[in-house]
Amino acid sequence: MKGAVFRFLAWLTGLLPPRMSRVVARPLATLLWRVSSRLRRVSRINLGLCYPELEEGAREALARESMHHYACTALEVGVNWYWRRSRFDRLFEAPVGWSHFDEALAAGNGLLFLAPHFGAWEMLGLAVSRDLAATLYKPGSDESLNRALRERRERFGARLVPANRRGLKVLMDQLREGAAAAVLPDQEPTGGDGRFAPFFGVPALTGVI
Repeated sequence: MKGAVFRFLAWLTGLLPPRMSRVVARPLATLLWRVSSRLRRVSRINLGLCYPELEEGAREALARESMHHYACTALEVGVNWYWRRSRFDRLFEAPVGWSHFDEALAAGNGLLFLAPHFGAWEMLGLAVSRDLAATLYKPGSDESLNRALRERRERFGARLVPANRRGLKVLMDQLREGAAAAVLPDQEPTGGDGRFAPFFGVPALTGVI
């Protein structure tokens, strides 16, 4: 059921041109800030840990701005899920330095993309998906939503593997064979699959390869 509802909402957001989505994201972010105590609390805690030197007002402004980017990401889902490849590709300028990528793969060297959940990360993953042999992702608890996410994220040729020991083995095998793979390194691993490492001076559970 969740998967069907999410698909419908994603389809609706796909009707908005990206420029309009960024405009709509402002009032949406304000609404989310007011109604979601969890998002407010998490934003304030994280910014307090990362930027203790900032005054409270400055951290509050950063938190509200981060909510705007959160809303932008939510409104980009329809573009990522439903736009045709030709239309989707027109959103991007030609990448700089992509020849180095091609040269490395031609030489048989494996390449690892590290791209955290920052900015238009979902768009980036879809844009380069046909050039990647494997991409780690963290499945959610709802199987219908997982199926929808995988189907849409793999529609341009991606291969998603779960962020666990089995998925890491697939990723390492692809790298050894000289292929390209991707990891979103800020994903919190499941218990027993990670180690605590300092992040802005705060111990954070971090995935290991």
